[in-house]
Order: sequence, then structure tokens, then C-alpha cells
Amino acid sequence: GGASKSLTPQTVEKLLAEYHLLGGVSERNRVAGWTDEELSWLLVAFSSRCTQIQEIVQLEVQESPRDTEMSPRKLNSSKKDKHKHKKSTGNAMSLHNLALQKQSAIKYIVVFNQSFVNYPSLSDRFWNLLDCTGLSHCTFPEYTSLMYKIVRGSWEERVKVAFDLFDTDKDGYITLEEVIHTVTEISEFICNVARGVLTMNEFNRLKLSEVHRLFAGTKDGRLLFKEFAKVAEFHQSLFGCSEILDMVFGRVIRKMEMDMKRDHVFGRHLHETALGNVKDITGDMPFVPEVIASAIHYLREHNALGTPEIFRISVARSLLDSVKEELNKGITLRAYLRTRQGDKEDKVMLLASIIKTYCLELKEPAFTEDISRKIIAVEESGCEEKQKLEYFKKVFATLPTPNRYFLGTLFPFLKEVAEAQEARKATGCMNSSNLGVVFAPCTLYSPSDPTCGATSAPHAFKRFIDNCECFKPAQENPLINCGDTEVESLRKQLQAVQLERDTLRKEVLSLNLK
Repeated sequence: GGASKSLTPQTVEKLLAEYHLLGGVSERNRVAGWTDEELSWLLVAFSSRCTQIQEIVQLEVQESPRDTEMSPRKLNSSKKDKHKHKKSTGNAMSLHNLALQKQSAIKYIVVFNQSFVNYPSLSDRFWNLLDCTGLSHCTFPEYTSLMYKIVRGSWEERVKVAFDLFDTDKDGYITLEEVIHTVTEISEFICNVARGVLTMNEFNRLKLSEVHRLFAGTKDGRLLFKEFAKVAEFHQSLFGCSEILDMVFGRVIRKMEMDMKRDHVFGRHLHETALGNVKDITGDMPFVPEVIASAIHYLREHNALGTPEIFRISVARSLLDSVKEELNKGITLRAYLRTRQGDKEDKVMLLASIIKTYCLELKEPAFTEDISRKIIAVEESGCEEKQKLEYFKKVFATLPTPNRYFLGTLFPFLKEVAEAQEARKATGCMNSSNLGVVFAPCTLYSPSDPTCGATSAPHAFKRFIDNCECFKPAQENPLINCGDTEVESLRKQLQAVQLERDTLRKEVLSLNLK
């Protein structure tokens, strides 16, 4: 999508009014979804893409052998008729005639230099997600509805998208063969996009073993959506298949943010700065915002992880604000570092401050509020260390894709920092305990209750650093092979801890009121 002058402001207003009347996704998303400004941009971009594809199709028709034999008079007449038709269509523009047709869309839309026409079966799968009516065309409400579920949807909505991606024949259940076929096709596409990073065999090894585990307990070799939703959190690595949708739609959202000239680095939701960054997707830090990826690269390459009191000492606020202003204008951190003068230590402390500030200013904690509360409750419980770690693995797997990749990149990096600090035995050693004190208030907290986990969250964060190898983004969930008794025991302990916390809070509130 991009800027287009094909729609007048009056037409956009008319179409959006029609959109609201139809329902679309706007009514449900009024609180935390598309704004009118975002819908206007998406509408213009969608219309622009439809127009571009129509023009390509018409040009191909004109250049066909039958058309090349037409006389100049007939050609001029044909062009006039086409112009009249285009003009009348513009005057009668409605959401009904603004749609992507299946054959032309699949043929002419290219993603990451890969044309969907080269993947006919895969393109059918994606099209089934867009085309809710089965009429071989995708309307604007259908397009925005799917995009919202993918880039801003809840866990339940993302589970439903993944199920629909596997359910190719739309019969309401998925089979082992359907899921294997889907995984294989998507692995081919992703491996062609990320050449040199991941081979198809590696991708398949990661996913196919998980597919067999998914169906291991089924009686008839198939899963209904309700059954799939119950076990989805235990098979998080399978959602790598739907992450390709995060890549595609995430790029559209990033383009929208840039065109609107919004501050598109600091103070946003994590997924808004992480998704669609092709540089990071095809590198070794997929779904990690460029500002974080570049900062980590620099600190590693310049052997700066052992710098005394790194992450403890912050740079001057005026300097940090000026750098944030530059980054929010659209310049990458990598480009900024090439032009910035100063010694290495100044840059090291600046980058450490940028990483902390990015985490602190996120609109929602990197762990999300819901998961943060669960982790804090378990950390404050009387569970054994092993049980705590097992539960942390389980809830980590339920985080949204960008959050898992972000934290799955941050933990190993911080462990490297802790090891480098301890090796140098420098003053103000930033071991994993001290790093937990710094990063827990930025990533693992409850915005609605700032006192929640004030002392326990740093201990939990330390556990994530020390056991970072257990928290890889696409790793198979460790509780898959746990017995039902063990899982149920953990759940009961968590419920007991949460009940105890709620009771104590009520008692404190009662005393304060008195």
C-alpha cells in the first residue's frame, strides 16, 4: 500500500460511512482498533492496489494479439470507452465494487520478491482467509478484519486464524495431512525469502515433529476448533506458520505509520515497531525492532558487554531526548551511529540507555500485563524452583509472536552481559541479579497496579536470564510431555496464590478505608 490520489476526500468519507453501516470491524474496534485516520489510509491504499492491478490487466488485454490487429480508430474508441467507464465507476464508487479479484490478486501481488503465483496451493490458503464469502473476491471490510486479527488481535483470534490456515477445505476440522501440507508449503516460501538464514529441512524438522505431537492424542486423527484451541498453547511453535501473515501485514502497518508521520519507535506497542521489518526478518533477529537489533549488534561487535556499570548509569536526559527525536523521524539507529561523533564509551552508555528507554516506554509491558501477573504470582508462591521454571516456560509460549521474539532475543543478550561483567570482575558488576533489578520494572510489571511484584519481579526476570536457553521463540513447549497431574497441580497452586493475593489486597483496602 501507499499514497494514492485516486480517491477524493469526499469519496473516502462516503466509503467510510458505508463501511460503518456495514459493520466491518469498526464497531467492535472503536475502543482499541482502527481509528478513522487509519481506516482512511487503509482505504486509499487498498483502492490504489486494486486500481494498479486493474490497469495491469487492461494493459495485458490491449497487448494481446487480437488487440494489436485493431485499427487506430478502434483503439482510440476503445480508450475513450475505457475512460468513460473509469469515470462513471469513480462516481459510483462503493465498497461493493471495490474488491480484489482472486485471479489477478494472486498473479500480480508480490511479497518479499516472491510472487504468490509460484505457490498456487499456498495462495489458495491465504485467499481462503481473506475471502469470507467464497465469491472469489476480497472486499475492504474482509481485508481490514483479517489484518486487525493478525496485527492487533487477541490470543483467541490468532488461534482462530492459525486454525483457518490449516483448515484448507473449510470443513470445520483439521487433519494431520492438512497441517503437514501447510507446514511444508509455508516452509518453502519462508526459506526462499530468508535465503542463507534457514533451510527448508531445518524448518521442517522444527515443525513436523510438533505436528505429530499435536495429533498424538486424537482418536480419529482430526481436531475440531474447540479441541485445537485447548491445546494450542502447548504447541506454540506451530504458529510459525501464521507468522508469515505477521510479516506481510506488518509491513503494511509500518508503511501506514510512516506515512502518517507518527512517532514510530518509542512509546508504541511492541508489535507496531517489530512487525514487517524485512531487514530483521531475514537476519538473525526476526520480529525485533531495528533500534534494539542495531544496539545489540553494536555492543556485541565492539566487545562492550563488560563495560563497568552498563545499564546502571544513564546518559544525560537532553542527549537521550535528542536521539529519540531523530529516531522517531525515521532515521535508523544504525545510520545514526555512523554519523555520531564521540568515543566508544559514550556510545555504549547511550545504546544501553536506548534499550532501557524503549522497554520502559512501551504502551504495554513486553511480557503483557496478563502474563506479568501470572509470572509474579508464581514467583511469590511456595512452588519449588523447578516448578516455577516449568510454569514460566508454559506462559512464555502463550505470548504474542513479536513479544516472544523480542524477549527471546533480549534474554540471551543480557546473559552475555552478565557473564562478561562477572569475567572482568569490574566495579558495579551487572550480574543477572542486578540486570533483573534494572529490566523487571521495564518489562515485567502490571500498569494497573505498580506495586504488584515490586520485589518478586526482579527475581523472576533473573530466572529468565539464567535459563535463557529455555525461552526460545519457536521452541516446543516443555509441558507437552508433562502428565496431566503435574499440569493440574501447577494450575491449582497458581489459583491458590492469586486468591491469597486478592484476599490480602482486600484487607489492605479495608484498613485504608477505615
